[in-house]
Amino acid sequence: MPAPQMETENCVAHNGSIIPIPNRDIFVQAWYQGGLS
Repeated sequence: MPAPQMETENCVAHNGSIIPIPNRDIFVQAWYQGGLS
């Protein structure tokens, strides 16, 4: 998803978390101006 950002804005990561699932772990990351990944 496009997330245009002005030169005066700063999109930073926060609230990272590891989700344990059998046979693997998934890392989820939130971004203040960019959504989730």
